[in-house]
Amino acid sequence: MKKLLTFLTAALLFLNWTGAFFGGYHLVTNPDGSSLGLPISYLAGTPFSDYLIPGIILLAVNGFLGLTAFLFVVLGHPKAPWLIMLQGILLSGWILVQILLIQVFHPFQAIFGSIGLILFASGYYSAEREPHQK
Repeated sequence: MKKLLTFLTAALLFLNWTGAFFGGYHLVTNPDGSSLGLPISYLAGTPFSDYLIPGIILLAVNGFLGLTAFLFVVLGHPKAPWLIMLQGILLSGWILVQILLIQVFHPFQAIFGSIGLILFASGYYSAEREPHQK
């Protein structure tokens, strides 16, 4: 059971950080959103005039931190459950803030929001199974 949970957690983290690198790269290199088909009008009423800052945040929070959590899981680092929970919270928070700011809903938001919740639950379960690693 532990190997299956580790594999599924690693797969979800991989999906998250690779998607964040892809999206973040496109938002940073094309801040008008054109390479992802995102209209600037989505940003009306937000603090952003283009997608540059959201792209940087996406790269840092879900890209680099997601990659770090993935590597911790793959390498069996004792702090992996805590990074998994953190990544789950940050991913779910990212999606929630995104929906609140742009006021547009896309099915990918439901998928990645669910992934964030699953990651949190997986990290929590793993941390509870090995409480001596706190």
